[in-house]
Amino acid sequence: FPTRRSSDLAIPEGLPAVVTTCLALGTMKMAKNNAIVRSLPSVETLGCTTVICSDKTGTLTTNQMSVCHVAVVGDQSRGRASLEEFSVSGTTYEPVGEFTLAETGETIDSSASASLIELSKGCTLCNDARVNYKADTGKYESIGEPTEVALRVLVEKINNDSVEAGLSPAVRSEYCNKTIESQFEKLATLEFSRDRKSMSTLVQETSTGEYSFFVKGAPESVLSRCSSMFISATGATIPLNRASIQTIQEAQERMSKRALRVLAIARISGAKALEKYDFSDPTRFVDFEQDMTFIGLVGMLDPPRMEVAGAIETCRQAGIREIGRASCRERV
Repeated sequence: FPTRRSSDLAIPEGLPAVVTTCLALGTMKMAKNNAIVRSLPSVETLGCTTVICSDKTGTLTTNQMSVCHVAVVGDQSRGRASLEEFSVSGTTYEPVGEFTLAETGETIDSSASASLIELSKGCTLCNDARVNYKADTGKYESIGEPTEVALRVLVEKINNDSVEAGLSPAVRSEYCNKTIESQFEKLATLEFSRDRKSMSTLVQETSTGEYSFFVKGAPESVLSRCSSMFISATGATIPLNRASIQTIQEAQERMSKRALRVLAIARISGAKALEKYDFSDPTRFVDFEQDMTFIGLVGMLDPPRMEVAGAIETCRQAGIREIGRASCRERV
């Protein structure tokens, strides 16, 4: 057969019209599934897709951070801290959830734990966020950073048994946090910095006049500046030794392996009055956050959306490989 050059090949006149029509029908079908396509060739590209790389926050997840794990020091045994670890139910901003022992699954009264009550003070006072209830939708929404909102919701769950019955959802959303805030006067806030990896607030207790610093931040940074720890069994403060630090670090690693975002909460009791501090130089904030008392660790997650599991399965059936955060794919 004679060889034909590409310039001799003829393209049917109706081919462009047919291709355009097919692509237009594809965009209409996608629009019915809430996927808007601005460029027709994008439909053809999607038909050839073999790998999807997806963002996590707000795409695969609900973008609603929630605390699901808490670790505090229950007691000290043989010179080493003995941790109490709790699982916390609830993955939305609704202030309802139960505390169960991570080891046995037994439900506990969180309001009876001295360490959890102390932890709730730090979560409330070292915080600038708010939780708001929208009556028209019947849902709770966040005002501020999702991480700080998750801590305020945790406070409501810790003090759940102490709340009076019959409160409206709007009042219930911030009842425990406002109760704690009414017991302290916030005098100064030392904003978060990447160098010290923490933020803190200077407060004064209204009943006693005592000054305190409450600190939250990255566990490795906060723990390195702690010299004591709060014991839940007795409500006392005892020195923090190297063995106890290792125990706390091991708990942090276990939480991190579950892809949880982990924060440490600490306190400096008996701090000096505000006029004794010079907060004009942010590089010196770390000097004020020394000799702290470790209270506990909180681990939080951004739960996956309900429809993510089905979407991933559909991709696999179509021969498309998905690449997202491994922990999120494991959960779904």
